[in-house]
Amino acid sequence: MVFLPIPNKIQVFKRDLVFIHKHKVNCGLERFLKGLNVNKDSKPSSTGDVMSDEKVIGTVKDIKVGKYMIIDGVPCRVVSIDVSAPGKHGHAKVRITGIGIFNGEKKVFLGTSHATVEIPIITRTTAQIVSVSGDSVQLMDTNTYEVYELPITDDIEGTPEPGKEAEIIEALGKRKIIKIKG
Repeated sequence: MVFLPIPNKIQVFKRDLVFIHKHKVNCGLERFLKGLNVNKDSKPSSTGDVMSDEKVIGTVKDIKVGKYMIIDGVPCRVVSIDVSAPGKHGHAKVRITGIGIFNGEKKVFLGTSHATVEIPIITRTTAQIVSVSGDSVQLMDTNTYEVYELPITDDIEGTPEPGKEAEIIEALGKRKIIKIKG
């Protein structure tokens, strides 16, 4: 096993990606960042830890009821957290139950209290309804003017009609209509 020389005073955070001691940045740092799937030119953000375009790596300690996390590749809203007492030589175990944002299925995460988890980056946007045909709605994003089509589900608040605005939730490349405004 080969250990790479990595400078000890490097802070790799999502919020700023500050590199202290730039004169020590070498091949070891490049391999270190490649292993984290982060590059030097990553965009800054407001929260910590390593990032990608659609999700952030966090710890179980950061998760609270009502927050979001990815369980088995599905973005879920956390509905309950159960913590067991640590054993004599073990760590406390955590059972997190979540409901899928897009499909409503129940997912369970079991792990230690210091385990790392993936947290989805969720965006809420508004879109104008262009047309309604059968069980699908054609929408136009009010910011980017992108036109796309989404299915009508039973849990949408309001009735979709052309000209109204809809609130859209987006995570991991998927979109869903939450409610119809107006």
